[in-house]
Amino acid sequence: MNTNCNTLMMPDIRFLLVRISVPLACIFFGLSTSLAADYQSADLPPVLEFIDGSEVENKEDWQERREEIKRLWCDTYIGHFPKTPPAILNVEIKGQTEREDGVRERNVLLTFDTPNRASFEIRLLLPKDNALLQSRGNPLLMTQPRHYQIAWGEAAAQRGYVVCYYPGVDYNHHEEHFPGYENVWQIFQKEYPDATWSSSLSIQSWLASRALDYLLSDQFDVTIDPTMVGIIGHSRYGKQSLYAAAFDERIKAVVSRSAGSPAAAGYRFTGRDTFMETVLDAPKEWALPGLKEYFGRENKLPVESNGLLALIAPRHCLLHTAYNDGSDPTFAVERTYL
Repeated sequence: MNTNCNTLMMPDIRFLLVRISVPLACIFFGLSTSLAADYQSADLPPVLEFIDGSEVENKEDWQERREEIKRLWCDTYIGHFPKTPPAILNVEIKGQTEREDGVRERNVLLTFDTPNRASFEIRLLLPKDNALLQSRGNPLLMTQPRHYQIAWGEAAAQRGYVVCYYPGVDYNHHEEHFPGYENVWQIFQKEYPDATWSSSLSIQSWLASRALDYLLSDQFDVTIDPTMVGIIGHSRYGKQSLYAAAFDERIKAVVSRSAGSPAAAGYRFTGRDTFMETVLDAPKEWALPGLKEYFGRENKLPVESNGLLALIAPRHCLLHTAYNDGSDPTFAVERTYL
């Protein structure tokens, strides 16, 4: 990742689309009028159009549409977050070591104002004192400490980033050097029984925001440039990273690798016959049970991957995919991007 988030730009991509005459196709296959209408709406839902069909015409409309997309996303996929984030009650440094390369590793325990004063630990990599310190602080990279992602944090620390490994590890991904990180989402879910959130990935994205509450606070001794906050993740952690950036505007750049559905790729283009992620295939911990009702009628989904990414714009978003990725079909990612 470039040390300056402001230079992270998407390439100028142009596609040639071949269109088939819909009336001709309807005559040839003998499709009914109602089925033809469904086919006409089988592409991703328009971002600049409200759910009632009216168009977004100005900046004020777009702010209203953004809130509608958030509501629809929570209604359809992940459930709703707690209304008010808890305050940080206590910060405890659990340990710090200085490595031979000059990077300091620091474990920090954060305790929050929840009914049972729930807490979680984060691990920080603090670069050398003279490493790329900006006038407003160092850039920050956040990621989940899955073993294949830790190298990204190490590389960022060598480049002058403050790195935060937060408890975003999924429920079945125990990491030996980050014990208990995979269970934190369940602890906080129980703290808010009235919240409808049931997606482990969404709760973990919320935990990233709670870590940011600490990292960006003037009360503590970590100096971060608030204009240079990034998050990165692969596969399910790519989903989680997109959720975090979509719902927390303090995150200025997100890199999502092979995030699949419903993130970089829409469910409309990830059918079971050719790809592995449909509304039926996601682990039950990842999404609302009602999502399964859309299997075979994905064209009825009121919000899709392009709506999620629209919440991130105009901040930076980089999508990484592969031609042979069974859960992240390139065509679906292209449609979302366009």
